[in-house]
Amino acid sequence: MAEMVDLLAGDAFTLQAYAETVKDTHELIVAGAANDYLADAMAPLQGLSRRFWFAHVVDHQAEIATGSELHTQILRAFLDRDADAAETASHALNDYLVEFSYATLRPAHDPT
Repeated sequence: MAEMVDLLAGDAFTLQAYAETVKDTHELIVAGAANDYLADAMAPLQGLSRRFWFAHVVDHQAEIATGSELHTQILRAFLDRDADAAETASHALNDYLVEFSYATLRPAHDPT
């Protein structure tokens, strides 16, 4: 996980490289959680959110930077063995993905 944190700190990701890195990050999180059910629970959500994100991302570098930071926060919480911070960081990543989805689907002229 510490190596992944260092990798995510870099800013030389292509979209394809970032896709592989995010997949690896999710595998580390599942392994670190030591929860047999987590992989099954996360797989459909990860697959759908990842496909949606990659299909609609416009500013690749800005969104990669945001995603990298949010994944880094989760990994750091795992490394610190801080369950509360891991939960908070996971919620922050989910909130980002939800807002990204709403912003993508919301018409540009819609004030909400």
